[in-house]
This record gives sequence, C-alpha cells and structure tokens, in this order.
Amino acid sequence: MTPEAHASVQPDAILRVDAVAERIGLARPTIYRMVKDGEFPRPVKITTRAVGWRESDLSAWIASREQAGPPAPGGREAGDESPAAPG
Repeated sequence: MTPEAHASVQPDAILRVDAVAERIGLARPTIYRMVKDGEFPRPVKITTRAVGWRESDLSAWIASREQAGPPAPGGREAGDESPAAPG
C-alpha cells in the first residue's frame, strides 16, 4: 500500500456503551434489549469483559432509521397491524 493510500484509510472506531448511548439518545438497558431483539447492531468483543460498537455499524443503523421515516401514530412501527387489546 502506498503511503498516500495508507494515510487515507481511517480505522473504524470502537465506541463503548456510554458513548453509544450518548450518540443515539437511548439508555443502556434499551440498547442491550434492542441487541437481544435483533433491532440494533451486535457489539464486538474487545476483551473478555468489554464490548464496543463499530462506529460504521452505528452510522449505518442511524441511516436506516432515517430512511424508515417517522414512527407511526400511537408508537407502533409502520406495518404493525396487531389487534387492539379488548377493553
């Protein structure tokens, strides 16, 4: 790799959960619940007891949320046609 090409390669930063929570505006428990539910990128293992998220994965997730548009009225996701609870 040429020095010019090497200089233009930016390493993908790894962000810890507090930085992720601040960046996306969600609480730590919400982030971990969304990971468990498959609604948020999985973290990468940094050490035996530490994980973090690739900045590129977060940017892609944010972009996908922006493309999805605003949430449907009533807090439901668009296309969620679950019946209302009897009342």
